[in-house]
Amino acid sequence: MHQEKSMFRKPLFRFCPLFLLTTALLLSGCGMQVQPVATGAPALTPVVTLVDDSEQNPNIFVDPAVLQDALLQALAAGDIEQLQMWMTDPVLTGWWRGELTDEAPADAVKLLAEQLGPDSNVTLVEDADLQSLMGGKDPLSIPREEAGVTNAFLVSGWGEDGLDEAILFISRQADDNVKWHGWMVVQGGFSGARLGGLQPYTDEANGYSLFLPKDYGVTVQSASQVAIFPQGEAGDPGGAWISVEPANGRSAEQIVEAVKAELPDFEFPPDTAMGIEDAQALVVSGLPGQDSTRQLFMVRNDKLYHITFTPDDPQLGEPYRQMENLYAMIVNTFHFLPE
Repeated sequence: MHQEKSMFRKPLFRFCPLFLLTTALLLSGCGMQVQPVATGAPALTPVVTLVDDSEQNPNIFVDPAVLQDALLQALAAGDIEQLQMWMTDPVLTGWWRGELTDEAPADAVKLLAEQLGPDSNVTLVEDADLQSLMGGKDPLSIPREEAGVTNAFLVSGWGEDGLDEAILFISRQADDNVKWHGWMVVQGGFSGARLGGLQPYTDEANGYSLFLPKDYGVTVQSASQVAIFPQGEAGDPGGAWISVEPANGRSAEQIVEAVKAELPDFEFPPDTAMGIEDAQALVVSGLPGQDSTRQLFMVRNDKLYHITFTPDDPQLGEPYRQMENLYAMIVNTFHFLPE
Protein backbone atom coordinates (compact mmCIF):
# COMPACT_ATOMS: atom_id res chain seq x y z
CA MET A 1 0.00 0.00 0.00
CA HIS A 2 2.82 2.33 0.75
CA GLN A 3 4.25 2.00 -2.77
CA GLU A 4 0.88 2.59 -4.31
CA LYS A 5 0.57 5.89 -2.49
CA SER A 6 4.03 6.98 -3.76
CA MET A 7 3.15 6.20 -7.32
CA PHE A 8 -0.11 8.20 -6.96
CA ARG A 9 1.63 11.27 -5.59
CA LYS A 10 4.31 11.53 -8.27
CA PRO A 11 1.95 12.24 -11.14
CA LEU A 12 0.07 14.83 -9.00
CA PHE A 13 3.18 16.84 -8.25
CA ARG A 14 4.39 16.54 -11.79
CA PHE A 15 1.28 18.14 -13.29
CA CYS A 16 0.49 20.68 -10.55
CA PRO A 17 2.87 23.44 -11.76
CA LEU A 18 1.54 23.14 -15.28
CA PHE A 19 -2.02 23.27 -13.99
CA LEU A 20 -1.34 26.37 -11.91
CA LEU A 21 0.37 28.14 -14.84
CA THR A 22 -2.51 27.32 -17.15
CA THR A 23 -5.09 28.53 -14.63
CA ALA A 24 -3.23 31.78 -14.06
CA LEU A 25 -3.04 32.47 -17.80
CA LEU A 26 -6.75 31.76 -18.21
CA LEU A 27 -7.68 34.05 -15.36
CA SER A 28 -5.38 36.76 -16.69
CA GLY A 29 -6.97 36.61 -20.12
CA CYS A 30 -10.49 36.56 -18.73
CA GLY A 31 -9.78 39.54 -16.55
CA MET A 32 -9.56 41.74 -19.61
CA GLN A 33 -13.04 40.70 -20.73
CA VAL A 34 -15.05 41.03 -17.45
CA GLN A 35 -18.34 42.97 -17.92
CA PRO A 36 -20.56 44.49 -15.19
CA VAL A 37 -23.28 42.23 -13.93
CA ALA A 38 -26.75 43.48 -14.93
CA THR A 39 -28.98 43.61 -11.85
CA GLY A 40 -32.15 45.01 -13.40
CA ALA A 41 -32.19 47.87 -10.78
CA PRO A 42 -33.09 51.39 -12.03
CA ALA A 43 -30.36 53.96 -12.37
CA LEU A 44 -29.95 56.26 -9.34
CA THR A 45 -31.25 59.81 -9.63
CA PRO A 46 -29.89 62.80 -7.71
CA VAL A 47 -31.76 63.95 -4.61
CA VAL A 48 -31.86 67.51 -5.97
CA THR A 49 -32.22 68.21 -9.66
CA LEU A 50 -30.48 71.37 -10.72
CA VAL A 51 -31.90 73.40 -13.54
CA ASP A 52 -31.04 76.76 -15.01
CA ASP A 53 -32.06 79.67 -12.76
CA SER A 54 -32.90 77.17 -10.04
CA GLU A 55 -33.22 79.74 -7.23
CA GLN A 56 -36.69 79.80 -5.64
CA ASN A 57 -38.97 82.47 -7.11
CA PRO A 58 -39.57 84.97 -4.27
CA ASN A 59 -42.95 85.88 -5.73
CA ILE A 60 -44.44 82.38 -5.53
CA PHE A 61 -45.86 81.04 -2.25
CA VAL A 62 -47.49 77.75 -1.38
CA ASP A 63 -47.87 78.29 2.39
CA PRO A 64 -50.38 80.98 3.50
CA ALA A 65 -48.43 81.58 6.71
CA VAL A 66 -45.26 82.40 4.75
CA LEU A 67 -47.18 84.81 2.50
CA GLN A 68 -48.77 86.40 5.56
CA ASP A 69 -45.35 87.13 7.08
CA ALA A 70 -44.08 88.47 3.76
CA LEU A 71 -47.09 90.78 3.44
CA LEU A 72 -46.60 92.17 6.94
CA GLN A 73 -42.95 92.93 6.24
CA ALA A 74 -43.66 94.57 2.87
CA LEU A 75 -46.56 96.61 4.28
CA ALA A 76 -44.44 97.83 7.19
CA ALA A 77 -41.71 98.79 4.71
CA GLY A 78 -44.18 100.41 2.30
CA ASP A 79 -42.86 98.23 -0.53
CA ILE A 80 -45.75 98.85 -2.91
CA GLU A 81 -43.98 97.38 -5.95
CA GLN A 82 -43.36 94.08 -4.19
CA LEU A 83 -46.91 93.94 -2.87
CA GLN A 84 -48.32 94.31 -6.38
CA MET A 85 -46.38 91.24 -7.52
CA TRP A 86 -48.14 89.13 -4.87
CA MET A 87 -51.67 90.24 -5.78
CA THR A 88 -54.41 88.33 -7.53
CA ASP A 89 -56.11 89.85 -10.55
CA PRO A 90 -58.56 91.33 -9.70
CA VAL A 91 -57.93 92.55 -6.14
CA LEU A 92 -60.70 93.06 -3.59
CA THR A 93 -60.68 96.46 -1.87
CA GLY A 94 -63.21 98.40 0.19
CA TRP A 95 -64.59 99.11 3.64
CA TRP A 96 -66.29 97.19 6.42
CA ARG A 97 -69.93 98.24 6.33
CA GLY A 98 -69.22 100.09 3.12
CA GLU A 99 -68.62 99.36 -0.54
CA LEU A 100 -66.39 96.52 -1.76
CA THR A 101 -65.04 96.53 -5.32
CA ASP A 102 -62.73 94.52 -7.58
CA GLU A 103 -59.71 96.45 -8.83
CA ALA A 104 -56.88 95.74 -11.24
CA PRO A 105 -53.59 95.34 -9.33
CA ALA A 106 -52.20 98.56 -10.83
CA ASP A 107 -55.21 100.51 -9.48
CA ALA A 108 -55.22 98.66 -6.17
CA VAL A 109 -51.65 99.68 -5.36
CA LYS A 110 -52.58 103.32 -5.94
CA LEU A 111 -55.29 102.99 -3.30
CA LEU A 112 -52.84 101.19 -1.06
CA ALA A 113 -50.29 104.00 -1.35
CA GLU A 114 -53.00 106.51 -0.38
CA GLN A 115 -54.16 104.48 2.62
CA LEU A 116 -50.78 103.73 4.18
CA GLY A 117 -48.99 106.54 5.94
CA PRO A 118 -45.31 107.39 5.35
CA ASP A 119 -44.39 105.83 8.70
CA SER A 120 -46.59 102.76 8.43
CA ASN A 121 -46.66 100.48 11.46
CA VAL A 122 -48.83 97.65 10.19
CA THR A 123 -48.78 94.73 12.63
CA LEU A 124 -50.74 91.51 13.07
CA VAL A 125 -53.54 91.56 15.65
CA GLU A 126 -52.93 88.30 17.49
CA ASP A 127 -55.88 85.99 18.21
CA ALA A 128 -58.48 88.36 16.75
CA ASP A 129 -61.91 86.68 16.78
CA LEU A 130 -63.13 88.16 13.51
CA GLN A 131 -66.35 86.15 13.44
CA SER A 132 -67.43 87.48 16.86
CA LEU A 133 -66.46 91.05 16.00
CA MET A 134 -68.53 90.81 12.84
CA GLY A 135 -71.60 89.46 14.61
CA GLY A 136 -71.18 85.84 13.55
CA LYS A 137 -70.29 86.57 9.92
CA ASP A 138 -67.59 84.33 8.50
CA PRO A 139 -64.85 86.61 7.10
CA LEU A 140 -64.08 84.03 4.39
CA SER A 141 -67.60 84.55 3.02
CA ILE A 142 -67.00 88.23 2.26
CA PRO A 143 -65.06 87.80 -1.04
CA ARG A 144 -66.65 86.07 -4.02
CA GLU A 145 -66.68 82.28 -3.68
CA GLU A 146 -64.76 81.81 -6.93
CA ALA A 147 -61.88 83.86 -5.50
CA GLY A 148 -60.88 80.78 -3.49
CA VAL A 149 -60.11 82.70 -0.28
CA THR A 150 -58.80 80.36 2.41
CA ASN A 151 -57.31 82.71 5.01
CA ALA A 152 -58.23 86.06 6.56
CA PHE A 153 -56.30 87.92 9.25
CA LEU A 154 -56.53 91.31 10.95
CA VAL A 155 -53.83 93.98 11.04
CA SER A 156 -53.64 97.23 12.97
CA GLY A 157 -51.77 100.43 12.12
CA TRP A 158 -53.64 100.95 8.84
CA GLY A 159 -54.46 104.37 7.40
CA GLU A 160 -52.56 107.61 7.17
CA ASP A 161 -52.82 108.15 10.92
CA GLY A 162 -52.41 104.45 11.77
CA LEU A 163 -55.76 104.34 13.64
CA ASP A 164 -57.56 101.99 11.26
CA GLU A 165 -57.44 98.22 10.96
CA ALA A 166 -57.80 96.01 7.90
CA ILE A 167 -58.74 92.42 7.15
CA LEU A 168 -56.36 90.87 4.60
CA PHE A 169 -57.45 87.95 2.43
CA ILE A 170 -55.29 85.14 0.98
CA SER A 171 -56.59 82.90 -1.81
CA ARG A 172 -55.51 79.53 -3.20
CA GLN A 173 -54.94 79.60 -6.95
CA ALA A 174 -55.63 76.89 -9.55
CA ASP A 175 -51.91 76.01 -9.62
CA ASP A 176 -52.02 75.51 -5.81
CA ASN A 177 -49.99 78.65 -5.12
CA VAL A 178 -51.36 81.32 -2.78
CA LYS A 179 -51.72 85.04 -3.47
CA TRP A 180 -52.95 88.20 -1.75
CA HIS A 181 -56.57 88.72 -2.74
CA GLY A 182 -56.89 92.17 -1.16
CA TRP A 183 -58.11 93.93 1.95
CA MET A 184 -61.11 95.47 3.70
CA VAL A 185 -60.51 98.56 5.85
CA VAL A 186 -62.16 98.86 9.27
CA GLN A 187 -62.17 102.60 9.91
CA GLY A 188 -61.12 103.28 13.49
CA GLY A 189 -60.67 99.55 14.06
CA PHE A 190 -62.78 97.15 16.06
CA SER A 191 -60.38 94.82 17.87
CA GLY A 192 -59.50 97.22 20.69
CA ALA A 193 -55.82 96.44 20.09
CA ARG A 194 -54.70 100.07 20.32
CA LEU A 195 -57.15 100.79 23.17
CA GLY A 196 -55.88 98.12 25.53
CA GLY A 197 -58.61 95.57 24.90
CA LEU A 198 -62.38 95.33 24.58
CA GLN A 199 -65.45 93.93 26.31
CA PRO A 200 -68.82 92.69 24.99
CA TYR A 201 -72.12 94.31 25.91
CA THR A 202 -75.58 92.91 25.14
CA ASP A 203 -78.98 94.55 25.66
CA GLU A 204 -81.37 91.61 25.42
CA ALA A 205 -84.46 93.71 26.08
CA ASN A 206 -83.75 96.12 23.22
CA GLY A 207 -82.29 93.55 20.84
CA TYR A 208 -78.69 94.56 20.19
CA SER A 209 -75.09 93.75 21.10
CA LEU A 210 -71.75 95.50 20.63
CA PHE A 211 -68.18 95.72 21.88
CA LEU A 212 -66.73 98.53 24.01
CA PRO A 213 -63.23 99.56 25.11
CA LYS A 214 -62.48 97.56 28.26
CA ASP A 215 -62.21 100.62 30.55
CA TYR A 216 -65.74 101.85 29.77
CA GLY A 217 -68.80 101.30 31.95
CA VAL A 218 -72.49 101.05 31.04
CA THR A 219 -75.14 102.79 33.15
CA VAL A 220 -78.79 101.82 32.62
CA GLN A 221 -80.75 105.07 32.74
CA SER A 222 -84.13 103.64 31.78
CA ALA A 223 -85.67 100.60 30.14
CA SER A 224 -84.84 102.08 26.75
CA GLN A 225 -81.60 104.03 27.32
CA VAL A 226 -78.06 103.39 28.53
CA ALA A 227 -75.09 105.73 29.00
CA ILE A 228 -71.54 104.61 28.09
CA PHE A 229 -68.55 106.52 29.52
CA PRO A 230 -64.99 105.82 30.72
CA GLN A 231 -64.88 104.60 34.30
CA GLY A 232 -63.34 106.76 36.97
CA GLU A 233 -62.65 109.76 34.72
CA ALA A 234 -63.15 113.27 36.09
CA GLY A 235 -64.46 116.18 34.04
CA ASP A 236 -66.40 115.58 30.83
CA PRO A 237 -64.89 112.60 29.05
CA GLY A 238 -66.10 111.42 25.68
CA GLY A 239 -69.01 109.00 25.73
CA ALA A 240 -72.36 108.03 24.27
CA TRP A 241 -76.03 107.32 24.94
CA ILE A 242 -78.02 104.60 23.20
CA SER A 243 -81.81 104.73 23.18
CA VAL A 244 -84.37 102.49 21.49
CA GLU A 245 -87.95 103.68 20.93
CA PRO A 246 -90.83 103.14 18.50
CA ALA A 247 -90.26 104.67 15.06
CA ASN A 248 -94.01 105.02 14.55
CA GLY A 249 -93.80 104.30 10.84
CA ARG A 250 -91.05 106.84 10.15
CA SER A 251 -87.88 106.11 8.20
CA ALA A 252 -84.42 107.19 9.30
CA GLU A 253 -84.47 109.87 6.58
CA GLN A 254 -87.74 111.29 7.87
CA ILE A 255 -86.46 111.38 11.43
CA VAL A 256 -83.28 113.20 10.39
CA GLU A 257 -85.27 115.75 8.40
CA ALA A 258 -87.40 116.42 11.47
CA VAL A 259 -84.27 117.01 13.57
CA LYS A 260 -82.91 119.46 11.00
CA ALA A 261 -86.22 121.29 10.82
CA GLU A 262 -85.83 122.18 14.50
CA LEU A 263 -82.55 123.97 13.71
CA PRO A 264 -83.39 126.13 10.67
CA ASP A 265 -80.41 128.45 11.15
CA PHE A 266 -77.80 125.73 11.54
CA GLU A 267 -75.65 124.82 8.55
CA PHE A 268 -75.48 121.03 8.60
CA PRO A 269 -72.49 119.20 7.19
CA PRO A 270 -73.29 116.38 4.74
CA ASP A 271 -74.84 113.32 6.34
CA THR A 272 -72.93 110.05 6.45
CA ALA A 273 -74.84 106.98 5.31
CA MET A 274 -73.83 103.43 6.13
CA GLY A 275 -75.32 99.99 6.27
CA ILE A 276 -75.38 98.25 9.63
CA GLU A 277 -76.40 94.70 8.81
CA ASP A 278 -79.86 94.96 7.20
CA ALA A 279 -80.57 98.53 8.36
CA GLN A 280 -79.61 101.86 6.84
CA ALA A 281 -77.98 104.31 9.25
CA LEU A 282 -77.63 108.07 8.89
CA VAL A 283 -75.07 110.05 10.89
CA VAL A 284 -75.37 113.78 11.50
CA SER A 285 -72.27 115.53 12.87
CA GLY A 286 -71.69 118.73 14.83
CA LEU A 287 -75.21 119.14 16.22
CA PRO A 288 -75.26 122.15 18.60
CA GLY A 289 -76.08 121.89 22.30
CA GLN A 290 -74.37 122.12 25.66
CA ASP A 291 -71.73 120.01 23.98
CA SER A 292 -71.58 119.45 20.25
CA THR A 293 -72.84 115.96 19.40
CA ARG A 294 -72.66 113.40 16.63
CA GLN A 295 -75.90 111.46 16.27
CA LEU A 296 -76.69 108.18 14.51
CA PHE A 297 -80.26 107.34 13.47
CA MET A 298 -81.26 103.84 12.39
CA VAL A 299 -84.69 102.26 11.92
CA ARG A 300 -85.31 98.51 11.92
CA ASN A 301 -88.60 96.69 12.40
CA ASP A 302 -90.23 100.04 13.24
CA LYS A 303 -87.76 100.67 16.06
CA LEU A 304 -85.55 103.75 16.16
CA TYR A 305 -82.02 103.08 17.36
CA HIS A 306 -80.64 106.51 18.30
CA ILE A 307 -77.01 106.83 19.41
CA THR A 308 -75.64 110.19 20.57
CA PHE A 309 -71.87 110.69 20.83
CA THR A 310 -70.26 113.59 22.70
CA PRO A 311 -68.30 115.85 22.37
CA ASP A 312 -68.01 116.27 18.58
CA ASP A 313 -65.45 119.08 18.76
CA PRO A 314 -61.79 118.45 17.79
CA GLN A 315 -60.67 121.48 19.80
CA LEU A 316 -61.52 119.66 23.04
CA GLY A 317 -58.56 117.31 22.65
CA GLU A 318 -58.70 114.14 24.75
CA PRO A 319 -62.51 113.97 25.22
CA TYR A 320 -62.93 114.27 21.45
CA ARG A 321 -60.35 111.52 20.89
CA GLN A 322 -62.23 109.29 23.33
CA MET A 323 -65.48 109.98 21.50
CA GLU A 324 -63.93 109.10 18.13
CA ASN A 325 -62.58 105.81 19.48
CA LEU A 326 -65.92 104.91 21.04
CA TYR A 327 -67.79 105.91 17.88
CA ALA A 328 -65.63 103.60 15.76
CA MET A 329 -65.99 100.69 18.19
CA ILE A 330 -69.78 100.96 18.44
CA VAL A 331 -70.43 101.57 14.74
CA ASN A 332 -68.14 98.71 13.68
CA THR A 333 -69.42 96.12 16.17
CA PHE A 334 -73.13 96.97 16.57
CA HIS A 335 -75.28 93.92 15.77
CA PHE A 336 -78.97 93.13 16.01
CA LEU A 337 -79.98 90.09 18.05
CA PRO A 338 -82.14 87.42 16.37
CA GLU A 339 -85.83 87.98 17.01
